[in-house]
Amino acid sequence: MPTSPISVIADAPAAEVARGMAAVRAELEVPDVFPAEVTAAIARAAGKTRPSDDHRADRAAVELVTIDPPGSRDLSLPLPDQVVAPGPDGDLRLGFDAPVVSEGWNAQVSLLAGIEAAGIMVEGGAGLLRTLPSAEERTLARLRRSATALGVAWPAEGGHPAFVRSLDPATPSGAALLVQATRVLRGAGYVGFRDGAMPAEHAHAAVAAPYAHVTAPLRRLCDRAANEVVLALFEGRSVPDWAAAEVEVLPEVMAEAVRRESAYNRAALDLVEALVLRTAVGHRFPAVVVDVDDDRAQVQLRDPAVVARARYDGGCAPGDEVDVVVRAADPMARRIDLEVV
Repeated sequence: MPTSPISVIADAPAAEVARGMAAVRAELEVPDVFPAEVTAAIARAAGKTRPSDDHRADRAAVELVTIDPPGSRDLSLPLPDQVVAPGPDGDLRLGFDAPVVSEGWNAQVSLLAGIEAAGIMVEGGAGLLRTLPSAEERTLARLRRSATALGVAWPAEGGHPAFVRSLDPATPSGAALLVQATRVLRGAGYVGFRDGAMPAEHAHAAVAAPYAHVTAPLRRLCDRAANEVVLALFEGRSVPDWAAAEVEVLPEVMAEAVRRESAYNRAALDLVEALVLRTAVGHRFPAVVVDVDDDRAQVQLRDPAVVARARYDGGCAPGDEVDVVVRAADPMARRIDLEVV
């Protein structure tokens, strides 16, 4: 895996790549990783941390400065995930799981590793890059109009990444705008190349640079071949035949894997939403409208944490706080029928 001190990209030293062995010293859940336990290691590796004055052992003790390459549009959406958890009576509960600070640290390290690895691939003429096309101007214009309608200011500098980072997903307007901002990130994919045949479209618009996935070879198939390519190029030897062949077929394989993953996740959530709401037919729930189309509104219930489409007869817009009635819930069909009233 590529390793490099975390530093401002413009001043980053050359990356070094080597096989390594990790020793597992503790098994921690992400929310349990507190700065008191990792601050010293991060500070030594990064040189980019700024500890708070009192050095308290809480999530405010360290701020990891974000990586911003020149022209960067680095953008991540802080949308809370729907999570399923067992209830006290053996039932299922739905909740929202917001990102925690330590996940941001991990994302920054992965971002830097991916940029460095992609640079090695581009220079060496072989590899597998993660790509994202630039957002269409009409998509950004729609987002700006929505922000104006909801009374949310568009920043004078920084464009839509700065705008998205300013949004609070806990507010009705923030939740609605974050959902609409997902349109900006559509079209992500992979492109493989070898023997110096660099594809014309190989950049990642949100990073404003070539970028590669290399930090999760145990859970993401493409990282395994990508790491072997980077290691070979760094050592000045030929890329293994199997890895060179893999990078050419992996874009299609990964696209299908992502489709299956999304379908599975959505089907599982649809089932749990129907199970949770099956005893609430006829009940009203407060919700926030996060998007609308011709005859359906996408709504986000607060409790239970349901995100679904609901029938409506007009008169509501993204950001509106409304009541939603459960008209039907069928776990066997994994389907619920909601209506804005």
